[in-house]
Amino acid sequence: MVALILMLLLALSNDASLRRLGTARWKSLQRWNYVAFVLLILHAAIYQLLESRTLPYVAAVAVAALLVTLLQVAGFKRKRRPASDGGISG
Repeated sequence: MVALILMLLLALSNDASLRRLGTARWKSLQRWNYVAFVLLILHAAIYQLLESRTLPYVAAVAVAALLVTLLQVAGFKRKRRPASDGGISG
């Protein structure tokens, strides 16, 4: 499932697809990245459990997943924040 989503996203990750689909449709398809990320984390967690991985491996996966999640949330909040006045007072 993740491989299919990533192949779709790879095919769409170019200017030609953006022009052909339009911004709104292209962005709605690109949001499948979030689904792929969740599936990837589930896969990694299950793999760690089934293979009885040692703590350093589990911690590395957890830290990477947390870091990516925090960066995505920060970007989302930044995008949603209203624009400032650019330092112009008056």
